[in-house]
Amino acid sequence: MEQAHGGPVPGLGTQLHALAELGLRSVNTRLRLAQAELKAEKDRLFISLIGMIVAVLVGVFGLFLGVLGLILMAPEHLRPGIMIGVCLLSVLACALTVWHIMRTSHHEPVVLSETLGVLEEDARALSPHASTREAQP
Repeated sequence: MEQAHGGPVPGLGTQLHALAELGLRSVNTRLRLAQAELKAEKDRLFISLIGMIVAVLVGVFGLFLGVLGLILMAPEHLRPGIMIGVCLLSVLACALTVWHIMRTSHHEPVVLSETLGVLEEDARALSPHASTREAQP
């Protein structure tokens, strides 16, 4: 058999091989995109983490200086009460922060969820039983 342009017609094995190669190249491309997306996410999280650590350290230092100034300005008989009050407020603020983090961490989206969804669709499309599943009603 000859094609319209004069070359031989490729066999079924050649066509299946080309289709499998195309599928593998598609999966490879998607995995590379996921890798690049994961690296960008890792870099962004690292920079955010460094920024948060610096902000917390500066904030703690500022609170320390503020409390120290408040304690030194107060009369001597009120200083223990002020220290206990500041300590209780700090523990309460810490507990509220932990509660907020625990509450909101369950609602955050999974990192790379869209990419993982596309990869799952690719895997389903390339699985050997995909054509039989589509044929069934």
